[in-house]
Amino acid sequence: MKKNLLFALSSLCALAASAAVEVAGGSGSPAANLNDEQYRNQDVILLPRTESPAQAAWFSGNAESTATGTTLKSMTVKPSEEGPSEWVLSRNITLDANGSESDYILDMGTKKTTYWLPTFGWFTIDNTGASTSPVKVRFGDFLFQNGSDSYFNFYTDAEVSGTSLSLGLGNGHEGKLTMRIGNSELGKNANVVFNVGTTSFQKEASLNIQRGSSLTIAQGAKFTFTGSSTFDVFGTLKYENTSAFLEIASNMTIANTGNVVLSNALSIAKGGTVTIDARSDGSAAISMATGNGRVILNGGRLKIASKNALALDIIGLYAGSSSTLELSARNEINNVYFNPNTKLALVLTGADASALFKSLGGTVDLTIEGFANEKVFFGDNGWWDSAKITATDGSKTYTKEQLELVATTGEMTAQGKYVLSLIAVPEPSTYAAIFGAIAIAFALKRRCSGK
Repeated sequence: MKKNLLFALSSLCALAASAAVEVAGGSGSPAANLNDEQYRNQDVILLPRTESPAQAAWFSGNAESTATGTTLKSMTVKPSEEGPSEWVLSRNITLDANGSESDYILDMGTKKTTYWLPTFGWFTIDNTGASTSPVKVRFGDFLFQNGSDSYFNFYTDAEVSGTSLSLGLGNGHEGKLTMRIGNSELGKNANVVFNVGTTSFQKEASLNIQRGSSLTIAQGAKFTFTGSSTFDVFGTLKYENTSAFLEIASNMTIANTGNVVLSNALSIAKGGTVTIDARSDGSAAISMATGNGRVILNGGRLKIASKNALALDIIGLYAGSSSTLELSARNEINNVYFNPNTKLALVLTGADASALFKSLGGTVDLTIEGFANEKVFFGDNGWWDSAKITATDGSKTYTKEQLELVATTGEMTAQGKYVLSLIAVPEPSTYAAIFGAIAIAFALKRRCSGK
């Protein structure tokens, strides 16, 4: 009997220890303190305010130190019929699913959530336990308002859903915020699948996929980058949304360890630049998972410093746009299609820069900067007659009448069937010699006739 009683008591204690703890929101002055001992390292359920449940419910991590955060196992919400109007979070919080009994490590329901991150602050999703299953995250409408140099971290595999996630836009609190997938310095690799309706990076917000980690943007998920936002790929990006383009209107860098796999278009808009760093292994930086994987230049710039960096069927030029393709290494490009009223500037920088366009479609309007003979090759010449083309070598500009497509011969055929070259024009000294020879011949003829 005594043993049974002790067993029952120990079981109750275990259940009590693992049960989720509820905490009612504060008014903001003060916010409910999630760093309280009864909440730390627990599954926590957020509730509306007790006295004013319809108003915003505020919750804070460790408010006494910006260097020490608050760790919870999970954080979910339980709204009432009255509210709250908004969930508000602040300070540094880490959610570590180790030992959690919750289905979701983070579930903010369907209401708006605002997260106020301090300067050098963080909000981290992690799992230090033995489980290798992805943790589940669900946002409603989630907005970060942050100080400078703060981070939203995924340090474990995760499946993320929700309506919207906004980073970098918030009422005077718009310092640099980075959403970081993995952390190679800490040995934290993460494979994250994102299925949030709209994720927007604005102002100075950034997305960073660390080496050894991956981000999959799933069907139905849309990412946008505007303003001074940045997107750095050191790991792997898989873009699987076949219903919407991945639009870049800011700066994206694919590092020498990064890979982008497309099931739809990567669209580089006006003001946007995608840079592909040089890599030594000869692998393509951008490839396609399906036939729709491609790059669209819509007024933006694609800078390539790596040899044959694109494993794509086509680069499309969006109608009415003027775009730039900058090469500092040899690249073979399968097809470039010129939609109506489009222009492309090909910029060649450095001794190793050259291009082979295997096919050109539409009405070609091409300007070449950094031009030299034996630098620009083509797989066919059917586009030439209707094309507009100019070239500059830095000191002179050449019109189409001064250029010609020449069929390659010998070893040069490996570079392409045709090469763009200057039409040979005799130097002024050559003309002088020719005219001089003619004058002498005429004088001799006259002399002979006189005799």
